[in-house]
Amino acid sequence: MYMAPELNDGQARRKGAVDRIAGHSKGLLDDINDYLELRVTRFALEVREGQRIQRRAYIRYVATGILGTLAAMFLLLAGALYLGSVLGDVVWGFLVTGSAVALAAGILFGTRPDRRSGNTRRDGENTA
Repeated sequence: MYMAPELNDGQARRKGAVDRIAGHSKGLLDDINDYLELRVTRFALEVREGQRIQRRAYIRYVATGILGTLAAMFLLLAGALYLGSVLGDVVWGFLVTGSAVALAAGILFGTRPDRRSGNTRRDGENTA
């Protein structure tokens, strides 16, 4: 049977120092591992929080857009009826209101940034 040689005092101190360093290194690696796991968890929570905030903002913008569209429609309807009563016939009020809306749409369409720069090419079109 093989027996390990006995260590003298200097060798025992070195072995104790190596064991102590190994223990500290293992503890350091465990701490680093815990830290990285917490960072990943924190990142996932921040991403979820950002998505929740964006979703709420999107819902708020859609609701505002729908209510704004309804308000604009009612205002245009009231304006058309008023102009119709002033001009003597409802048809003239709707004609004037419709023409004003078409003119505004044309002005907005004509002032698009790609129209002013002279670039009429749409995305995905070839120049050749």
